[in-house]
Amino acid sequence: MSDLDVADTNVCDVVIVGAGPAGLAAATRLADSGLRVVVLDEQARVGGQIMRQPPRAFRIREWMDEAVYRPLKSLIARAEAESRIDWKLGCAVWGVFRSTLPQGGFDVRYVQGNRSETLRSPRVLIAAGCTEMPAPFPGWQLPGVMGAGALQSFYKSQQLVVGRRIVLAGSHPLLLVVAQQLARAGGEVAGVFFAQPWQRVLAGLKQPGALLSGLPVLLQAARLMIDLWRRGIPLHFSACVTAARGSDRLEAIEWAPVVEGVPQQCARQTLACDALGISYGFLPATELARLAGASSTPAEGGGWRVLGDADGRTDVPGLYVAGEQTDIKGAAAALVEGQLAALALLADRGLIRPDDPHLPRTRKALAQQRRFAQLLTQMSTMPDEFFGALLTDDTLVCRCEDIERRQLSTTLTENPLLRGASATKLLTRAGMGLCQGRYCESTIRRLLRSQGSAQPGGFRPRAPVRPVPVEALCRSPDATAIRWDELHSCNDPEHR
Repeated sequence: MSDLDVADTNVCDVVIVGAGPAGLAAATRLADSGLRVVVLDEQARVGGQIMRQPPRAFRIREWMDEAVYRPLKSLIARAEAESRIDWKLGCAVWGVFRSTLPQGGFDVRYVQGNRSETLRSPRVLIAAGCTEMPAPFPGWQLPGVMGAGALQSFYKSQQLVVGRRIVLAGSHPLLLVVAQQLARAGGEVAGVFFAQPWQRVLAGLKQPGALLSGLPVLLQAARLMIDLWRRGIPLHFSACVTAARGSDRLEAIEWAPVVEGVPQQCARQTLACDALGISYGFLPATELARLAGASSTPAEGGGWRVLGDADGRTDVPGLYVAGEQTDIKGAAAALVEGQLAALALLADRGLIRPDDPHLPRTRKALAQQRRFAQLLTQMSTMPDEFFGALLTDDTLVCRCEDIERRQLSTTLTENPLLRGASATKLLTRAGMGLCQGRYCESTIRRLLRSQGSAQPGGFRPRAPVRPVPVEALCRSPDATAIRWDELHSCNDPEHR
């Protein structure tokens, strides 16, 4: 039960950042225990990117009717009907800070409308999901080139097919899902290009433990491939898009075979299209957790993952994580991980026993999901040499600041002691734009590795982690409490 002052609407038992599968699973479990729970999310409706709901004014027949989405639709229905959860949607969380109040806890700062607001809580659970991993190549800044997940979001939320003739490329199985969804909606999919060889997929199928836990997903993938074959959509393995061409928007792509992990530029072919969706995997969106002081380490597929115990506790007391914060695992695993983090929080509060039987059962279910997630990561991760071969001297690496690969390479050559993205930013401005390095950090770290830096550091997480208007900060009811050190400090031990 809650022991907080019910008259103070800015204080709650638990703040959850993110209304995707992990956040919703945790919120419903915590609300069942009588805690005052507040959930914040950027979108206008719950579900996260995986279940991007249409606007309430829209009515879409058979929305997300595939069997794989049914558990998530059931979770959304239950969460939306839960009156004990305080939903704060359409808001951007720009910082999580350790509170200076005597009782401790956290200050969670967010912008809603044109005001910055603050929630205070002794416990925060961050389930902020992930972002698509960028892969720069010539022309990737052209209108019409986007992440495959972005194409999918248009389809999920409003049944829109972006483009008349669409190409999908990368190395992640999401490409199969998007190809079928767009084709079913009437889009012309001109081809799907997987950079990895078919043999790597077959090698992954020889891991029986991982296969057993991911059998439903594998069966779905097989059905997708059969359906695409029947529709006449070409599937290419060991092939990748090497350039996007067009005057003021995408008009065609160039593609080439991939031999031993390297694109063969001398064998390029051209394919006309006006939309290109790219997916080489995902990066954990851990900026908020790292800003709050949680330790992190490089994730296997790229980006940074938060370190913690098996139940979602970080090394910051009162701070928990779930979902893709600890690694990329997919929606099914995120749902289980949200449940587990909620159970850990309840055990820490003394609301359930540390030996509650739900804990070992949930841990076992999560372990099975993680094994299959590791298999998918192994099958879809491409080496640094592959991404390096896509870059030409005039390829934009930082699209916000128009920084080309040529400038970065020259800077790294002239400064051989550079060991991290933050130091590179000071010399080149790469990472200083609106995306705050989300679209260039992974590429800069690859370039640093190619110069001999074994484990280069990333950009320091700084507040605000999302672009917010200065006006909103000034209009905050506690604007004087927004400390200068919040905006100019880094609590992340990994990046100090």
